[in-house]
Amino acid sequence: MKTIISSIILNSLLLLACQRVPCKFTPSVGYYTPPEQIRTLPSAYSPLSSTECKLEWAKEMYLGRAFADEQDYYRAITSFKRALFLLPRSASSRQAEIEFDIFQIYYFANRYRDAIRAFEATSLLNVTCTFPAYRDLLIMVVECYRRLDRPECADTYQEKLDAPTQCLLDESEALRTADFGFLETHPPSGPFLADYAAGTLSPEKARAYNALLPGLGYYYVGQKNAAVTSFTINALFIAAAVIFFHQGNYPAGIIVTSLESGWYFGGINGAGLAAEQHNLARYEALSKEYMVQNRKFPVFQLQYAF
Repeated sequence: MKTIISSIILNSLLLLACQRVPCKFTPSVGYYTPPEQIRTLPSAYSPLSSTECKLEWAKEMYLGRAFADEQDYYRAITSFKRALFLLPRSASSRQAEIEFDIFQIYYFANRYRDAIRAFEATSLLNVTCTFPAYRDLLIMVVECYRRLDRPECADTYQEKLDAPTQCLLDESEALRTADFGFLETHPPSGPFLADYAAGTLSPEKARAYNALLPGLGYYYVGQKNAAVTSFTINALFIAAAVIFFHQGNYPAGIIVTSLESGWYFGGINGAGLAAEQHNLARYEALSKEYMVQNRKFPVFQLQYAF
């Protein structure tokens, strides 16, 4: 009796554990800016004068930009911060330049939280359109806020940009987050969406196939080894359960059946998740390729660097 009760409890736990958890389609589409691309961007500021070059803060500033060009970001930030500490009030016009350099380094390194901290804690928060790199600053700030899931802040700064740049940033964000509602009403150029749709798999079909025959759903998504494993394990458990019941060993039959139900329902959910993961990986690859080829990442809109 205790064995039967235990098997019923085990069966219930397995069924609950195998309930499908909704999978949110959240792609990871990023772009790490190569040093060659950064070096092609000119500085927005006037070069250091011969008089400035003799000063300690200017030497640190020069070193910071040299390290930044080499993508030695740790040393670059250290040098820029030393430049800020050494900067006299008489050279305050250079303060925003150095703070912008620090902010941009964090941005290029995809350290969005540090970038926003560097933005909100410095004079950059109050710069106006007279700032030489004002447009670049806004573009980076908008993307950083969006990466940190702070859309209300992103919208505040995006409104200060011209209409074409706003449209590009909206499209970039829709591509990055797989916002199909936006992409259907504002279709990207070229066959991107058609190419993606042509290779997608149906999670519902994968689950249905695996429910009809364990392993068939995995075969549908191209995971042949998993298909064989799923079919074999389910077949062995079913055969064992039939043998136990045929021999009159009902407790053992119930235990094996409960274990089989876990594998069966788990396989159904697993096949559906495999199809979803296939679609996710396909979207990530195609969207990144499209965004690079068509220069849709916000970083491609920057006009200046260190």
